[in-house]
Amino acid sequence: MLFKGNNAFDDIFGIASKISPLGIVHNAGKLILKDLPDYLREWWTTKGEKELKELSEEEPLIIEEKLSDFWAQDLNNYLKCTSKPVVLFIDTYEVLRENYSDNGYSLDKCIRELILSLPERVLWVICSRESLRWEEMGSEWSEYLTQYEVEKLLRDYCIEYLVAQDINDNEIQEAIFNGSKGVPYYLELSAETYLKIIKTGGKPKPEDFGKSHKEIADRFFRFLSTEEKNSLNVLSIPRFWDYDLFRYLVKEFNTGYPTNEYEDLCNFSFILKAENEKSKCIS
Repeated sequence: MLFKGNNAFDDIFGIASKISPLGIVHNAGKLILKDLPDYLREWWTTKGEKELKELSEEEPLIIEEKLSDFWAQDLNNYLKCTSKPVVLFIDTYEVLRENYSDNGYSLDKCIRELILSLPERVLWVICSRESLRWEEMGSEWSEYLTQYEVEKLLRDYCIEYLVAQDINDNEIQEAIFNGSKGVPYYLELSAETYLKIIKTGGKPKPEDFGKSHKEIADRFFRFLSTEEKNSLNVLSIPRFWDYDLFRYLVKEFNTGYPTNEYEDLCNFSFILKAENEKSKCIS
């Protein structure tokens, strides 16, 4: 279902909280016809009741395969009512390609089926460490796929970034550039390692910075305090956190990290800040 409006999720969760697992179709129907907004009643009477009833009678593995079809149908219905383009983003696609459920259902195949079932004005942007090999499964994919390799940053841009971080030693600049291979994430991680060494009273040397991506990550974590490591481990579990959840978790798990340094922790480059003041760890 593609619901519109700021209160859509409140309406959906309002349904879920009132429905008993037993007799889900019967109970949902009573609630929708009695308590919920007109657009939900319309969805229920036109197709919701029939589809939910059929779905509830299927085996779990069949339901898993059908969910993507339902989503595609709803998106198609929405596209009929708007002229706006739709852009769908998928990151870390190599994980989906390698991921199979117990019955051998391929998520990669699921994505390909979704693309074919949606109109051409839906643009898919797929990011992966490896190129897509769909043309091996059907030559028609060559008409739809346009693949680009994201190249490393040019040396001049990397050095410019390091200078902006007050890293002016030429040998250290070269060490960081060569180790990061121009990949922004590892460039930032090396810069943070540099600042960590300075903060702890040390003097950075070229050999302090890794010669590979793995070494860069290892060197960065080596210079973290025990309190920072403990807190980051705990905060990597929830999908998002805000200050209240951060404070609760570091106290509950006794990580030792001072709660008044919350902003310092959130300044790491792998902490993604949202506009709603929630944060998350990224990798």
